[in-house]
Amino acid sequence: MEIRYEKSQTIDKSVQEQINRDREYWRQVLLRIISVVKTLADLAFRGDNEKIYQENNDTSHEEQMSILLRCVDISASPVKVEEFFLGFLLVDDTSGKGFFDELVDALNNLELDIDNIRGQGYDNSANMKRQHKGVQSKLLQLNPRAFYSPCGCHSLNLALCDMATCYSKAKSFFGVVQHIYTLFSSSTKRWKIFKENVTGLTLKPLSQTRWESHIESVRAIRFQALQIKKALLQLANIDDSKTKSEVECLATYEIDNFEFLLGMIIWYEVLNNINKVTKHLQTEDMHIDVAIDHLKGLISFFKGYREFGFESAMVDAKKIASELEIEPIFREKRNYLAISEDIFGAIDVLDYIKGMNYCFANAWIAYRVLLTIHVIVASAERSFSKLKLIKSYLRLSI
Repeated sequence: MEIRYEKSQTIDKSVQEQINRDREYWRQVLLRIISVVKTLADLAFRGDNEKIYQENNDTSHEEQMSILLRCVDISASPVKVEEFFLGFLLVDDTSGKGFFDELVDALNNLELDIDNIRGQGYDNSANMKRQHKGVQSKLLQLNPRAFYSPCGCHSLNLALCDMATCYSKAKSFFGVVQHIYTLFSSSTKRWKIFKENVTGLTLKPLSQTRWESHIESVRAIRFQALQIKKALLQLANIDDSKTKSEVECLATYEIDNFEFLLGMIIWYEVLNNINKVTKHLQTEDMHIDVAIDHLKGLISFFKGYREFGFESAMVDAKKIASELEIEPIFREKRNYLAISEDIFGAIDVLDYIKGMNYCFANAWIAYRVLLTIHVIVASAERSFSKLKLIKSYLRLSI
C-alpha cells in the first residue's frame, strides 16, 4: 500500500482526480467573480427583481460608493504597492457630509484606524473635493496627514473636455464623428450596410464621461475613411429623401473636406497618446512620482507636436485625400462683405430680366415680392409730417 501511495496508484485515484478538477473549476469561477466585481467597482449592481423593497431589487437608482484600500507591502521583496477592494456603500445623503459619514462608519466597521491614513483620493466632483465642505476637507480635519490628491485620470479628462469645448472646430469635428455612428446604428438595416462595406474596425459612440475613449471612435474613421464614405453613399441611395440629403452631406461635404481629414489625423495622435498615459495611470502599482513622469512625457509630446507634428499630420491627411480622390486644399469661406459690391441690386436684376423678355418668370415674381417688403416704417412717419405741413398751409390760407 505504501508503494502504491508513493506512486499515486491508490484505489481512490480517479475519485481524487475528480475532486481536484472540481476544486480547480470552482477556483476559476471564484476568480472570474472577483474580476467582475473589481471591474464594476465604480458601477451600481443591477438586480433581477423589479419589485421594490424585495431581495435582489434593482439597485441602479440608488447612490453607491465603493471603497478601495491602497497600501505598501514592505514584507515583499521587492517592496510592492497593492490595492484591495473592500466593498460598496449605500449612500442616502449625497452631500459631502453624507459621503464622509458613510466613509467613517465603514472604516470603523472594518476596524481601520483613521489616524493611519496617509492619503486619500476621489473623483473631481464638488462633494468630494470641495475645500471646506467636501469629504477630503472633513477627513483632513480628523487627520491632517491624510494627504489629498485629485484623480489624475479625472483631471486629465476635464482638461480634454475644456480643450475641446473651447474650440468650435473641435466640437464640429466630434459632432460629425457621433453623427456617422448615429446614422448607421439607428437600424439593423443601416448597420448591415456598414458591415458590408467596412470589414475592419467598427464604429463606436462618443463617451462624455471618459474622453480618452474617444480614440476608439476616431480610430474607425481614421483608418477606414474610404470604406465609410462608400457605406454612406450606398445608404443615401436606399433611404428616404430627408436622410438622403443628410447622408450625402456627410459623405461629400464632411469626409471629403481636407480640413476634416487633417483634424482627424491630429485628434487621433493626441487622443492616442493621452490614452496610453491614462492606461498607465490606472495600473494598481502606479505611484505619484511615476505618474508625474508620465504627465511630463505627455506635456513634452504636446510641445513637440506643436512644432513638428503638423507637418507629419499633413502628409498623412494628403494620403487619405488621395484615396478619396479629393484635392488636399482647405476650402475657402466666401467673404460676403468683400463681394457685396459686385452683386447686382434687386432693381438691376429686374431690369435685366425685363430686357431678356421675362424669360426667368419665377425670378421676376420673387424679386418683385422682395422689393415690396418694408425695411423700415419711415414712410409712414413722413406721412404724419406731411399732414402737419398741409394743415399749417390751410390754416395760413384761411
